[in-house]
Amino acid sequence: GRWTAGRNVPENCRILVRAYDSSGKRWEKSGKFTLLPGVAGRIELGEDWAQFQGGRKHSGLSEDDLKGPLNLAWTAHTGGMTHISSPVVADGKVFVGTQYTSSLSDNAIAAIDAVGGKVLWRHPVDSPIKHTVAVDEGTVVGMSSELSVYGVDAKTGRNKWKYDMSRRRSVPLSNGIVIDGGSVFAGDDVNFVSLKLKDGEFMWDTKRQVHLGVSAADVPAAWDDYVLIPFRGGMMKLFKDSGSIDQLREPHPQPDMARELDQLYVKRTPTIADGIMYCAYVRGAPRLCAYDLEDNQFLWVSKLELGDSVSSAAVADGVVVIGTGTGEIAGVNAETGEVIWNKQTGKNITSFTPLQRSESSVTSSPAISNGVAYIGSNDGILYGLDLKTGEEVWKFVIGCPVTGSPAISGNALFVTTYDGTVYAFTGQ
Repeated sequence: GRWTAGRNVPENCRILVRAYDSSGKRWEKSGKFTLLPGVAGRIELGEDWAQFQGGRKHSGLSEDDLKGPLNLAWTAHTGGMTHISSPVVADGKVFVGTQYTSSLSDNAIAAIDAVGGKVLWRHPVDSPIKHTVAVDEGTVVGMSSELSVYGVDAKTGRNKWKYDMSRRRSVPLSNGIVIDGGSVFAGDDVNFVSLKLKDGEFMWDTKRQVHLGVSAADVPAAWDDYVLIPFRGGMMKLFKDSGSIDQLREPHPQPDMARELDQLYVKRTPTIADGIMYCAYVRGAPRLCAYDLEDNQFLWVSKLELGDSVSSAAVADGVVVIGTGTGEIAGVNAETGEVIWNKQTGKNITSFTPLQRSESSVTSSPAISNGVAYIGSNDGILYGLDLKTGEEVWKFVIGCPVTGSPAISGNALFVTTYDGTVYAFTGQ
């Protein structure tokens, strides 16, 4: 459940939790906590953080200078669960896609006033939105698990257009979308499409060209004239204007035996900085890698094993930061792939892997500002780590898995937790 402190609440409080099984047996546990006076400054927004990890390249680097330590400004519940659906910030609002918790009406796109934390509107959708929405030119775009792509007016929440691909799909989808140059790129394991942002008009698809097998929790990226699509078999590089395939190059110990391929054996949401793509090399155990998109060649494959995690990288000042499926947050040299530092997070508050308990994992992806990498963990903590050393410079214990990825705008940071709550923090 949820509880909000009202007026005249004592400073020192006690909480009592009771649980009952079907036979009537009771368990209870209590604890004490202290209500602290609000110390956060007013939120002053800066550059938009309008797509997953900030933009079409998912670099995770903020153009604004967020100065810590951070203080909690407000919290707001979205009306549904969010899991890995992360906040985006544009037009003075925070936008989040939500999914089923207890009612079908939980499936929606929600808009929240970024300064005050008030839920402004919720636009219902036909099924869960499991990953991050994107905003451009006053339109919020989200894709539901049943392959309906929605274009919603960012100001009013009114539906502008809807494109339905559900007739072609097979299993529920957890992918995100990317917007670039007035086009929306979205898809699933059977079909990937380009739509006009303005009205949802169909531009092209890949269904007659290749069976993609898009990964369950990744987001395509746009770079130069291309859109990069992570899928179960690897990564594809398509021309944005036509959807035709541009070949990638698979490495080999003997350079003259390297092969030209329609797909590259890498996965995860691609992070692109200065023409270099950072993602997971998946021949064997998934490991962080760097691939030069201009020269079509690998620069390195790190020894850092990523495990079963959907965390994608952020890059700044020669350091690549990423979370792993074993609960590590690591900093890697962007030129060599050498691990510079790593931090082990705590045990998951709840299990995200069937038949496993007490494991550690990170599903959040980092956001970097002012030399600090901010990233959540499934141990219920939002961390601020020094980019160069990995030293913990700030943390906030939320107590619910921080499965979403932070968004930064101006002096504020926003993040979602597994239960569908948005937390807003302000810097100094």
